[in-house]
Amino acid sequence: MKKIIIFLFVLFFGCSGNHQENVKKIDETYGKCNNPLTSGTLTQAEKIICENKQRAAGPDGVVAEPKTFTEIIEDIVGSKQNETSASYTAVNNSLWQGALKTFENHPIKNADFEGGYLETDWIYANPPIERCIIKARITTAEYLSNGVETKLLCQSKIDDAWINQNKTFTDEEKKLTLKILENANEHYNLNKN
Repeated sequence: MKKIIIFLFVLFFGCSGNHQENVKKIDETYGKCNNPLTSGTLTQAEKIICENKQRAAGPDGVVAEPKTFTEIIEDIVGSKQNETSASYTAVNNSLWQGALKTFENHPIKNADFEGGYLETDWIYANPPIERCIIKARITTAEYLSNGVETKLLCQSKIDDAWINQNKTFTDEEKKLTLKILENANEHYNLNKN
């Protein structure tokens, strides 16, 4: 009797080892979720979950642990902060405040502190036959006089259409830059103490 039990024990475990090897080989061919030897034991919902896990697995076949909504948001915010610090140089606050003060009497169309870009809306002459946009860009995180660029774009109204004026406004742009630097210097001196 003892020999029969040992024989059955060896036979059972010997066959189960071969079965497990066969299952692994067929898993490689059909995928774990569609293996004809084991897929009959899965319900339709379990099969869908199995296939979703299989698609979500990385190259090593390991499925990452699910994350909470908060963890996902923290990952996104953390990666954006890393991208942000690597992708641009921070803007000098005094230069930025100087530009804002310079443009305070004009309608602002775009103000992007992180990018250091400031643009007015159209400023119309009286009578409204000319209009201009002022653009300023802060290009440095340091308080430097060459950290400000200004651009003036003007148009003339001809037959109810606005046409770009094909001329440069170098002197006007220099005056704007100097005014921004003057206002930035005031801001810097007020806040350095």
